[in-house]
Amino acid sequence: MRNLNPDFLTEYKDKVNRYLEEIFQENPFYPPLFNEAMKYAVFTGGKRIRAALVLSTVKLFSNYEIGLPFAASIELIHTYSLIHDDLPSMDNDDYRRGKPSSHKVFGEELAILAGDGLGTFAYEIMVEKGLKVTSKENVLKIVREVSHASGPWGMVGGQAADILVAKKRIKVEDKREMVKFIHTHKTQKLIAVCPTIGGILGHCNSDELHHLKSYGEKIGLAFQIMDDVLDAGKEENTLTFPKVYGIENSKQIARKLVEEGKEQLTMWGEKARELSDIADLIIERSS
Repeated sequence: MRNLNPDFLTEYKDKVNRYLEEIFQENPFYPPLFNEAMKYAVFTGGKRIRAALVLSTVKLFSNYEIGLPFAASIELIHTYSLIHDDLPSMDNDDYRRGKPSSHKVFGEELAILAGDGLGTFAYEIMVEKGLKVTSKENVLKIVREVSHASGPWGMVGGQAADILVAKKRIKVEDKREMVKFIHTHKTQKLIAVCPTIGGILGHCNSDELHHLKSYGEKIGLAFQIMDDVLDAGKEENTLTFPKVYGIENSKQIARKLVEEGKEQLTMWGEKARELSDIADLIIERSS
């Protein structure tokens, strides 16, 4: 097995964190406690896998640093979703990455607003900072792709279905179809858009973009399946792959998806090594 804690992930994580720190220094929000709540959620850890997917893909075609505004924005959107997921009305989690959840530190009201702030600020960064590194046409394409992946057609819609199923407010006729719908929307789409962003910044043709998006879709679904496997037994009402397929079958499905995702990278050969490593990391991770 290849090295699955590669140095490039640490480099990208550090770059994105510094970039985000600079943005918050440039734009201190008022009131200060609101600013603190936003920063707290952003800097509580995390591997920055989504950001790494953006930057590794850009690196196939250009200097990866042009992807920083978009990589950082994706992380803000992801962070806002985690703040809201942890709320008592949603997953009711008191801890996130080993630290108290935002609502436990700042209260529910400020946590909700911090999530709202991060989710919308992300688009300002994509436009304002993005226009300094790429064309208006590319920025428009990326904003459209990200909003589709993160909004009611993607992450938010998947989360709505997840909650309604858990609360038994919608009837589930086919558990396999429903769990696939939830996961492809709640998690897969925001992950899949990351290599798509890199492809747009790299001026890929339609065939290349198709392969990058397909890679992202495969590993995005595998990512959520492995989340389910790691969290098996924690949620009684949530519909998960292990509940529908069993733990071992779920692992096999995730492995197959990762291999299929890596096959989408063959046209780039060794240049796509980082993306292939990220795919492997999804299967081997323990948290």
